[in-house]
Amino acid sequence: MSLELKSSHAADVARSADDPAAKPTPRPDIEQLDEPGEYDDGLLSVAGPIIITCYTLLFAVAAATFFSTGAALFAVIVSIAFAVVFFAIPLTFFRLRASTDKRWRRDAAHSRSEFVETRTGPMRRWEAVVQIVTIPVVILLAFTALSVRWALL
Repeated sequence: MSLELKSSHAADVARSADDPAAKPTPRPDIEQLDEPGEYDDGLLSVAGPIIITCYTLLFAVAAATFFSTGAALFAVIVSIAFAVVFFAIPLTFFRLRASTDKRWRRDAAHSRSEFVETRTGPMRRWEAVVQIVTIPVVILLAFTALSVRWALL
């Protein structure tokens, strides 16, 4: 089983091999890849700073909320250290991969196109970014509401 990315056109061609009546649907808005490979779709460059900002604000709110409680503040500091490691390891691997893996391509056409290819099929770029950043934004809002409630006790 291969983990290579397939373009939507290649998936349509594979389906048409099983069904002679089915015709592949060309997608002019998505540039087709010449060969299977992996490319930078540009989503991380948009969603990454939003995610980092959400978690930075989350830890700032947590530190301000639990500043007077020593044990809770220690837990916040440990959580900050864990978050730094959590984000630093994938970032290191991403940079290492971009510099050494010849299959990895930074095609400007893919990073600026209106649609991106996802596991479930093509999707508008802004929809994919919204799906990526929804959880960090909701966590930030929920913890901020919890901190406000905590302050009112």
